[in-house]
Formats: sequence, structure tokens, C-alpha cells
Amino acid sequence: MRIDIVNAVKTFKGSERPAINGIDMTVGDGELVALLGPSGSGKTTLLRAIAGLETLEAGEIRFDGVNVAGRDTRDRNVGFVFQHYALFRTMTVLDNVGFGLSVRPRASRPSKAEIRARARELIRLVQLEGYEERFPAQLSGGQRQRVALARALAIDPAVLLLDEPFGALDAKVRKDLRRWLRELHDRTGHTTLFVTHDQEEALELADRVAVINAGRLEQIAPPAELYARPATPFVCEFLGSVNRLATPAGAVYVRAHEIELVPPGTPEARAAIVVAVRAAGPRVHVELELAEGGRVEAELLAEDFAATGFTAGSAVGAAIRRTHAF
Repeated sequence: MRIDIVNAVKTFKGSERPAINGIDMTVGDGELVALLGPSGSGKTTLLRAIAGLETLEAGEIRFDGVNVAGRDTRDRNVGFVFQHYALFRTMTVLDNVGFGLSVRPRASRPSKAEIRARARELIRLVQLEGYEERFPAQLSGGQRQRVALARALAIDPAVLLLDEPFGALDAKVRKDLRRWLRELHDRTGHTTLFVTHDQEEALELADRVAVINAGRLEQIAPPAELYARPATPFVCEFLGSVNRLATPAGAVYVRAHEIELVPPGTPEARAAIVVAVRAAGPRVHVELELAEGGRVEAELLAEDFAATGFTAGSAVGAAIRRTHAF
């Protein structure tokens, strides 16, 4: 299912600015796209508008060329996974997964046996065999999220939408689940959009990432292109650790890992003093005071920094390998 969002606008009552402000973007058939942005940027509102849970005041949402902006949610054939699972506490895993099929109109509702067979098939798909008769309270957070995903898939949706699907989980479980979700997507081929504010999650998981800020689409591109060729200052600042250099010509940025520490006096390197050194696992963050004024942060592998012999107070050269200018 291809999705085209055309000049979408949504303003909530009492708000001074639109939550979605003229967004245009396309999601290809079978593509996995991340909606990335800070809190309040409009990414969840956009996802809910695609699902039909929010009504646009202007613009269109097209599924395979057909405008569905005026259609009810149940007529859009979308699966929606909420951040906090929204499972039914008094239902077993099996009944939760089959719920969407069990409440269909009688004319299109499968038999009870068919519903249970479909639910068991999906429970196997999300690797929860043996948990069919358990209740949500008897599951871990990661297991509950898998049940929620299986329930969304049960109706065989044309589009799968996930709102901060791993936001309530700890870091280790998040990593495991997003790897699993990518593998699941590659097997099922659903057109999928997911909302996240986690840059690493978006860059690792998605085919393309849409960066949204203040209700506007800043850029949509594959992760490598987004990182290497940011289209706007916001995208550059939002992705990764970045320094803004003081220049009269405009906004010039350098990423922390693109600063190399060299001996003082090295040609074309900027004179600096090491102000602070902070170790973070295999990497070291080095704060520098530039002789020309201003501070920047360099990021190096711990072994590379150790090899330089520099410490706090050392005079160094800051060799900038690459900048992003706007």
C-alpha cells in the first residue's frame, strides 16, 4: 500500500499553531518509515491522522491514490500499535490477538475456529508460543508489546502504524525488539510507519526517516543520506552530537566525530586547549576551548584518545575533517 500525504494541516482547538502544518510526503508500498522529532513536533498527530483517529482540516491522505481523509478508521484497514499496549487485562493472549477479528460485522466475521487458528499463527510469528492462555499481567513489557503487534496484524492490515512502540521498555529490551521488528517487517512486507524520538532507533530500523519539527517536514531520506547530507540546520543539530562554529558567513556545523585531535601547531588545525575529558564506554568526549573563541566537543574511540597522550589542560590542534554549512 502506497501512502501519499498531501498538504496535511491539523490545528487543535486553543492552540496557537498547527500541530501539522502543510506536510507533504510519500511512503512507498512495503516501506518502513520512521517519523522522528522532538516532543510536540506533530509526529504522533500525523500518525493518528493516517489512522483516522484525528481529522484533518485541510489536505489529503491517499491510500494507493484514493483519498481516505474523510473515512472512518475501521474503513481504512490499518493496524495501530499504541505505546502502552492497550491490551485487555481480562483477556488471554489468544483472545487479545483475535479480538479485532471477533468484533467484525457478522457478514465478514470468521468463525471462532478460524479466529483462534489465525491468532495461534500470529502468536507463533511473534515468538510467543506457549503463552496463549496467559493474561497481560503475567507477561513482561516486551512480551506485551509483541502481543499488541500480533493483535494489529490479525486483521491483515494494509498499513501498520506504531506509536512509540518501544518507549515504555528498558534499553536492552528495546534493542532486541527493534531488531526483531525489522526482521518481522522483512517477512511480512507491510507498509509501516512508526513514531519515535530515539535517533538511534530511527536510523537503525527504518528504510527512510522523516524528521518533523514544529508541524513541518524538515527532510525525509534514507538514514545514511540524512546523516551525511542534512537539508536544514535543524536536521543537522537534531541528529547526533554536533557543534556550531561561530562564523559571519552563516550556520556552520561540525559533528563531534569529525574533529581529530593533532599536535599543536599542525597546519590548518585550530589551536585549542583540552578543558574536560569524559569517558563513555568505548568512546571519549573531549571538550575543547578554541583559541579563536568558543567551545566544541570532539568524540574519539577511547584507544585513539589514549594514544594521543593528551589530558585536561593539554594544548592541542583541532583538525576539522568536514563541515555542514547553511
